[in-house]
Amino acid sequence: MRSRPLLTYFVLVFAITWSAAAAAIFASDWFTRTFGQLDAGNPVFFLAVYAPSFLSILLTGLFEGGAGLGALFSRLDPRRCHPVWYLVVIGGFLGVTAVAGWVGSVVGGPGEELGWRGFALPRMLRRWTPVTASLILGVIWGIWHLPAFYVSTLGQSQLSFPVFILGAASLSVVTCWLFLKSKGSV
Repeated sequence: MRSRPLLTYFVLVFAITWSAAAAAIFASDWFTRTFGQLDAGNPVFFLAVYAPSFLSILLTGLFEGGAGLGALFSRLDPRRCHPVWYLVVIGGFLGVTAVAGWVGSVVGGPGEELGWRGFALPRMLRRWTPVTASLILGVIWGIWHLPAFYVSTLGQSQLSFPVFILGAASLSVVTCWLFLKSKGSV
């Protein structure tokens, strides 16, 4: 695990999220009786959606100790970057959200970002160029959402998966650029 932290991270993120989704999809009656309907208010949904961030904290602590956790959490410090980037991000994401709503798509959740951009992206940037790393991460990120396309109570079930993957890859390039321009701020 220590020799392959990025692979460990991706395997565990998919295992947690896809296991929860598989239970909701393939054992829906049992799941609903046990946990209730899978929607944004369900604790299992919360665990599945926030697995990227939970695991980034857990694995960083295991692999890098207190210093690594300090570095990871420093990515959340609002003073890390110039205030103009907040305008870019807020305006940009409001624009993306408006366009996404207009075309009927849903774009990522902020609870995932500590994992995808805080843990995975910096490690990927050590190996690949920003464009390559962000495109690979975007495809992985998009595929991670696949189970949501099979749960009728979730918004993705109404979307086209290929279009979603294209959107995730595109958004990943934009968020990588913002990550780099904001000195690694998540």
